[in-house]
Amino acid sequence: MSEEEEEEGVKVSKASADLMNYCSEHFRNDPLLVGIPTSENPFKDKKPCIIL
Repeated sequence: MSEEEEEEGVKVSKASADLMNYCSEHFRNDPLLVGIPTSENPFKDKKPCIIL
């Protein structure tokens, strides 16, 4: 028997509830939701683009 076959599964309803709780508790720290502060963004242009 493989290791995967020996593990007990988690019900989808329990796993989804746990995932929703985790997301609710950590959404303030998620850069995809709140963005990256300009001062900490290494990809932010240092100078604005000027078109003549």
